[in-house]
Amino acid sequence: NYDGSVTDIIFPNKDTDGNIVTEIGTGAFNMNTNITSIVTLNTLTLINNAAFSKCSSLKKATFSNGLQTISTSFTETQLEELVIPDSVETIYIAAFANVTTLKTLYLGSGVTTLGMFAFQYSPTADTNDENSNIVLTVYNKSTLDLEQMKNNVFNNRTKIIFK
Repeated sequence: NYDGSVTDIIFPNKDTDGNIVTEIGTGAFNMNTNITSIVTLNTLTLINNAAFSKCSSLKKATFSNGLQTISTSFTETQLEELVIPDSVETIYIAAFANVTTLKTLYLGSGVTTLGMFAFQYSPTADTNDENSNIVLTVYNKSTLDLEQMKNNVFNNRTKIIFK
């Protein structure tokens, strides 16, 4: 479990021993309050469970093509915009749950499996409050019918605009 003070992390293609980096381990950065942004490079294919969960300062995640699977790894972060590249096929259950700051989601064309409550409470808005301006805009390039899946994937109190 990393507890260092680096705020911006760029994951290398190879570790210090020259091995290709293909995944981020379970709980690797869990609850780190220093990290504000991450960038993954092309060799990374998997982000394991709780890798960045409860990283309360994490506002930006840039995923490179090559990433295939995002486990339940970003719960309770502060992400505002999320771009899921075309290479991602699977997003696990509750992968981005409780990311209450999320405003824009770009869902790549490769996504074929989207877990239940993948974006639950992301963001949270009371749809009964006519003055609420919290909206999630979703740009969907996948073949998934998100409109039909809305209540299973997103919070049913979230105002969603599909584009």
